[in-house]
Amino acid sequence: MKESASNGVTIRKMEESDVAECLEIKYQYFGHFWGDPNDPSTKQTHDNYSKKKLDLSVSLIAELDGKIVGGYFLKKTKLPMYPGNFYDFTGDDTGVEGVSLFVHPDHKGKGVGHMLKHYYKENRRPDIKFIWGQAFHGLKNMGDWLKTRKLFNDMNGVYFTIEMYDESDWAKYPRTPYLDIYEETGSSAADHIEEMSKSGKTTEEMSEYLMDKAKISREEAAYFLSMIL
Repeated sequence: MKESASNGVTIRKMEESDVAECLEIKYQYFGHFWGDPNDPSTKQTHDNYSKKKLDLSVSLIAELDGKIVGGYFLKKTKLPMYPGNFYDFTGDDTGVEGVSLFVHPDHKGKGVGHMLKHYYKENRRPDIKFIWGQAFHGLKNMGDWLKTRKLFNDMNGVYFTIEMYDESDWAKYPRTPYLDIYEETGSSAADHIEEMSKSGKTTEEMSEYLMDKAKISREEAAYFLSMIL
């Protein structure tokens, strides 16, 4: 793996021996999203989930003077397929999911996060054509992500974004009617269906809505509902 260095900071592949320290740094930023950050069980839940999503073949750390100052938990994936995606991601391209990007509090604002975010864009691999990720609405950081990524879904309080490293690849993935729904209503089809369900709408009414707005078949609507409800 090619190392990348700037301002004394070096980006390298994460090793098993780095994981425990990375989890400690990461928890300082994300802990409160998992519950009471002072409760040991919250830390355990956070760590278990993080390690489950961690792929050491692609994950990165940032070092300065031999000390870890940030990292990026990544996972090798195919194109993300979620109900109501705004783009048709049918295809065989592979890339990475950005699970968690974190920077030590003492080193924020020094470009460490930027180096980690853009490592694979600047050090291309034929098997990594994109990066995608999820961001809680509560993080209020979508402005930063949308500088380089496109929003491709938004449901259950989570934004889903993706960047194609080769902009021309977008020609392979046309927009879907689900993006029309989002632009028209301000909410995704998935969130809209959940609201319809809570308000007492029947399965038939929800199916008819999807068939009309998303231009899908009854069978596709039934599958969509089975994934959401």
